[in-house]
Amino acid sequence: MNRPTLDPKRELERWLFLLWANQLADVLEVMTGFRPKTEVEYPAPESEENCKWWHQPLEADRILNAWAGADEPTQRTIGRQIGLAAGLEEPINEDQLKQSYRETIQQAFSAWAAQISQKVQQPLNLVTGAEVDKPELGIDAQVRLNLEGDITARIRLRLGRDLLHWLGQLWPQSEAQEAELPAVPATNRLLEVHPNLRVLLEVELPVKISFGRTHLPLKEVLQLGIGSVVELERSVTDPVELIINNCVIARGEVVVVEGNYGVRIQQIISPEERLRILE
Repeated sequence: MNRPTLDPKRELERWLFLLWANQLADVLEVMTGFRPKTEVEYPAPESEENCKWWHQPLEADRILNAWAGADEPTQRTIGRQIGLAAGLEEPINEDQLKQSYRETIQQAFSAWAAQISQKVQQPLNLVTGAEVDKPELGIDAQVRLNLEGDITARIRLRLGRDLLHWLGQLWPQSEAQEAELPAVPATNRLLEVHPNLRVLLEVELPVKISFGRTHLPLKEVLQLGIGSVVELERSVTDPVELIINNCVIARGEVVVVEGNYGVRIQQIISPEERLRILE
C-alpha cells in the first residue's frame, strides 16, 4: 500500500520523533518491566507551561542540540514507577525521583543517537547535558506515555534547527532507503508507535571499562608528568565496572583473551542498585 508523498523535511522530522518515542518506551520497559503504549503528537501543542527542560547536546563534526521537557509531576511519576519497580519503598526521595527521570531521558537520547548514527553512517555521540530554563527555537513534538496503572505522562521533545540541518544534508535519498522509514500518516494527530525490537538488535553501544576513580586537587594535577603515579580508589581485588551510556551495568574481573585484555562478568547490576549508585 502506497503512503502519501510527504515533504522530505517533514518526513525526516516525523521519523526522528517516532524513533525517540520508541527508544523511550524501550528504556522504560527495561527499567520497570512494563512497556508503555507510546503516541506522538506532531506538531506539538503550542502550550509548554511549567515545562522543565533537559538540554542534550550531541557531538558530530560540530555540537548539535536537542531538548526534552516535562513538568515536575510528570518527572516524579516516571521516577516513582522506576523506583517501585526496583523495589524501593515509599516515600522515595525527591532527588532520586528526578535522577531516575533524567537517567531515563539520557538513555533514550543515547539509543536514539546510535540509531541515527547507523542510518547516516556518521558518528553522533552524547555530550554531558544539563537542565535549562529556556531552550532554543526548534521543532517540537509531544510524546504521550500510557504507563502502568492507567497513568498518562507527557514529555515534549524539541529538535534543534542545527541538528535538523545537519541530518538533512546526510539523509539517504534513494527510494530503497526511504522505504525503510516507518510509515507516517499525513494527518497531524496522535500516532501510535509500534515496537520494532528487531531493528534494535543491530544497534551498536559504546562499552567502557572502569578500573577505578580518584579526585585530585588542581595543584596535584598540574604537577603530573611522565612517570607520575595516580593512586585509584580501588584495591587490586575489587572488580572492574562495565559501563554503557554512563550507567554501570555489570562488574567483573580482568582476564587475557588471545593476548588482549577482557572482562569476565561476575555480577549483573540490578535496577535497584543502579538507582542507589545515582544517589
